[in-house]
Amino acid sequence: MGRTFDGTVSSLVSSGFFVELEEWMIDGMVHVSTLRDDEYRLSPDRVEWVGQYRKCRFGLGDRVRVRVRRADPDRGEVDFLLVEKMRESP
Repeated sequence: MGRTFDGTVSSLVSSGFFVELEEWMIDGMVHVSTLRDDEYRLSPDRVEWVGQYRKCRFGLGDRVRVRVRRADPDRGEVDFLLVEKMRESP
C-alpha cells in the first residue's frame, strides 16, 4: 500500500482504465472518480479518456506513474491512484 510504480495503460472501461505494471505482471484499476484535476469522459469511440477542460488524455499504451490505493489478494484486485502521466519521448 502506498508504493509508487511506473506502468502502461492496458485497457479502458466505462469506470476508468487499467494499468499494467510490467515488472510485476499485475494489472490494476485507476477509477475515473479519483482523477480530480478535470472532469473526464470516455470518448465516443472508447479509445481514450479525455479531460473536458484541460484536455489531458489517457489512452492505450500511455505511460503513467501510479500509487497503490488498495489491494485485495483474495479477490485478485488492485486499485491505483494516478500520480502522473509520463511524457512521451521525442
